[in-house]
Amino acid sequence: MTEQENIWITARIGLALRTARENKNLTQAELANQIGASQPQIDHYERGEHDMPLSRLFDIAAALGITAADLLAD
Repeated sequence: MTEQENIWITARIGLALRTARENKNLTQAELANQIGASQPQIDHYERGEHDMPLSRLFDIAAALGITAADLLAD
């Protein structure tokens, strides 16, 4: 995978995360609290600034009541 492809994937997951979180009417802080993360970390994920560990992806999906595949869907 090229660096450009990785950046695109990270940004795409971040957008899906933000959309799913907002659909559940959760703040970044509320989601962070549910998964044992910090609000800034959620913000970084949503803006595509940090790659998300796979285990964190599953934790976030569970907290949002969706599947990890929902966050990875194109």
